[in-house]
Amino acid sequence: MKSLKLTPGVLGLLLLYVAALGGGGCWLVRTQRQAQRDIALLDRKMRERDQLMRLNPAPSQANEEAIAAELRVATQTLETLRAALQGREADALTGPPPARPLDIYFEYAGFVDRARVLAERMHVRLKGDERFGFASFTKESSAAALLPVVHRQRIVVQQMVETLLEAGPQELLFVQRERPLTVAQRSLRPALSPVENAHAAFVDGTDEIAADFFLPDERLTLRAPGLVNTSAFRVEFTGQTRVLRSFLNSLAEFRLPLVVRSVEVEPLGTPAGSLTRDPAPLVSAASSKFSVVVECLEILPAASGTPL
Repeated sequence: MKSLKLTPGVLGLLLLYVAALGGGGCWLVRTQRQAQRDIALLDRKMRERDQLMRLNPAPSQANEEAIAAELRVATQTLETLRAALQGREADALTGPPPARPLDIYFEYAGFVDRARVLAERMHVRLKGDERFGFASFTKESSAAALLPVVHRQRIVVQQMVETLLEAGPQELLFVQRERPLTVAQRSLRPALSPVENAHAAFVDGTDEIAADFFLPDERLTLRAPGLVNTSAFRVEFTGQTRVLRSFLNSLAEFRLPLVVRSVEVEPLGTPAGSLTRDPAPLVSAASSKFSVVVECLEILPAASGTPL
């Protein structure tokens, strides 16, 4: 038997064929693996699609447009509420304060004079040196950073005092306000304890809380960091219940954004001359001492980059 002899040309063709066959096999294996990965990916995408289709609402174009419309309505409603919470006479608080401490003091002095005249006309007793919560005003006025805050507090106290005097109490005992804070101090307030909050405001050099100020109960505050700032005020007076009712009803008109946070009542006993043999009336005319705490809201601007 004769052996098969391969010429160099035939041998080269045979080697080329073997190499091509091996390369084709490798390509076929890679293609098969890629096909398996694509099938697995397609299966996962189909499961995700099925999950999305089961969502309520489904992520369709119509639902997207409906959600966008609801968001616009909610945004408009929020803006309406924000405007309403400014009070009907919001310009009185949002306008720029006088630039000089002396101008603010003149405004305050004018308020004190008018309040004294009103108290005399309504037969309301006042202390001889009544300053309506601003006895330390001259000290505070030296701190330029507090001028806008003190100006705003004066506007609030003026409305509260005039409203109360028009209700006809027997005596105005005192007016107190929350110690004013600078913008920087207010930004730190949520991180401070009540004692630290009280002492954080001693920018006027005093080392004790003056009679002008009180520390409100933080459990009752409406403050919301980044959304609402507040300033608290307390007024104490004597009179009959109708005085309190008239005072609260007037505050409820919301000329300024004032919210009553607490009311304390202390009966003062039977009025003089009422000890008679006549039957006791259903509604007693006895006087009481009332302490009312009010917060003034300051709605902060919406954060940039949000739809609100």
